[in-house]
Amino acid sequence: MDNVAENDYFSMKLREMRHNPCLMTPLAAIILFLFSVCTIVGFLLRAPTFFLGFLLGPIFARKAWFIEFLYPMGLGRWGHLFLVRLTGGGKNRKAHSITLQQRVEVVPGKVYIHPIPQLLDNLAYLVVSCDGSDSLVAFVVDCGDAKECMHQMEDIRERHYNNRRLDLQAILCTHKHHDHTAGNKELLQ
Repeated sequence: MDNVAENDYFSMKLREMRHNPCLMTPLAAIILFLFSVCTIVGFLLRAPTFFLGFLLGPIFARKAWFIEFLYPMGLGRWGHLFLVRLTGGGKNRKAHSITLQQRVEVVPGKVYIHPIPQLLDNLAYLVVSCDGSDSLVAFVVDCGDAKECMHQMEDIRERHYNNRRLDLQAILCTHKHHDHTAGNKELLQ
């Protein structure tokens, strides 16, 4: 019986507090103010995303247009390489030490393939033909970063071919993405 009387007492006091305008009006105003502030802060934090999406949405909705016309231009090349270098594959990135040791023998004693890591997650390949002369005939596949490629070629030449001269005969590309073709022009020089 005491338990029921005690529950009635607390429910009666709670009802008095809920219906007391001196207590509930300021509390409701504080809750409404906090809710409004949180809503405004949320909108302000999402505003840049909203406006950027509003402005760029029609362009990116037509992805084929973006890839077909903008990507082959110099701006597309610059943007692609900028994003790749920004996300971690840039000038200060060192190649993994094990890649210098790797070499696939295609024709025993004559033709070898060396992987060359570059940019963020791409590989170029150096194919070397040992024809018995003082120089080695070589070609590169998918050169995305000429400086890194030349540096790796020099290390490979020193480690595997006793500093014999590499005679670069050709540069091949598997496809036209900038992270596979950006170094071609510089490698030709």
